[in-house]
Amino acid sequence: SLETDRFIIMASDGLFKVLPSSDAVEFSRSQMISESQQERNNATVLQAVAVALVNEALRKNTNDNVTVIVVMFPRPSEVPPLPSSIVTPSSL
Repeated sequence: SLETDRFIIMASDGLFKVLPSSDAVEFSRSQMISESQQERNNATVLQAVAVALVNEALRKNTNDNVTVIVVMFPRPSEVPPLPSSIVTPSSL
């Protein structure tokens, strides 16, 4: 669920000067839930969250440039297994 999904917010200091990281995470989760209720795909949801974070920084009168990228990590059950031909550290 979006409440437990793992994601990272990569952003310039223009965001974090006006929105502490913990607030940005809470804001993003709220936006993800709101956007996903509109039956959008993950890429569209993440783009909307990034735009919402930029707009929130602007609303809070940031005086710096603002760039935001939101990346969601797949749940372990959604990650396909590695092909057997790929060498991993545990197979060395």
